[in-house]
Amino acid sequence: LCPTCGEKRRITCSTCGTTGVDFPLADGPIPAEQPLFICPSCDDSIAPRWDRRCKRCGHDFDNRSDAAAGSGEGAMFSARTLLVIGFLLGGSIALLAYFAWLLRARIVW
Repeated sequence: LCPTCGEKRRITCSTCGTTGVDFPLADGPIPAEQPLFICPSCDDSIAPRWDRRCKRCGHDFDNRSDAAAGSGEGAMFSARTLLVIGFLLGGSIALLAYFAWLLRARIVW
């Protein structure tokens, strides 16, 4: 619930994109870090993506664990994304340097 106005916090299904406030809890043991919900549209068990701001009053929840769970707001690039981009750039530069060396060796002969 929103601490400012008491409105239920909206959830977005990560499978089908349905958004709402009345997602039932999934059966079974509830994980300590985040509960699982059942999407009423696709009947899939989901870890919810919470809206960061309250739709009624605009309260900013700014909860770092929700951002890590995939709310889509937060850091632009994760560390893993930056690592992959670095490896791709490094590999491309190495490949271009190899081809430049190969063509230069052919021209000299």
